[in-house]
Amino acid sequence: MNLLHSIKTKYFLIICISLLSLLELYWGFQVGKAYRGSYFVAIFIPFIIQPYWYYIALFRNQKDYLKIRIISIVLISFILPLIIYYTIPNYTYNDGKRFIEQYMNLDRKADFISYSYGESTIPVLNCEKSLLGSNREYYYGVKLDKENKYVTVNAVSGKVTQLSEGYWDE
Repeated sequence: MNLLHSIKTKYFLIICISLLSLLELYWGFQVGKAYRGSYFVAIFIPFIIQPYWYYIALFRNQKDYLKIRIISIVLISFILPLIIYYTIPNYTYNDGKRFIEQYMNLDRKADFISYSYGESTIPVLNCEKSLLGSNREYYYGVKLDKENKYVTVNAVSGKVTQLSEGYWDE
């Protein structure tokens, strides 16, 4: 009896692949939350249909090339997450807050204006970019004593740029 034709083996592999896909999707959610639009999280979409691909590749009634199919599945399972991992920007949205506090030489913790997810980045031209990064920089408003300062931080280089006025009609 072929091991892949066993019902227990099929269920075990489907559960493992589904758990792997859910773990990768959770990772994608965390990346999207931490990098706030400076990274194309759409790269995680294939993980949604990953169990279906694997089911077809493993359990389809094709007798030939089983080893090649298994090797390709293993490679995809490890190479795609590695590509994503190595193309993530260097700095998160919260890292940018630390850079701003250092840039402004504040003697106390900065009081940041809270922005929604969509307003926490702004489009920029000539932005240092990673492979899957977008042309956006993190956007912050800092409440100072009598006025607000507006600043951007590049997610790849960590470069802080102060703006002369707010971007979102503030």
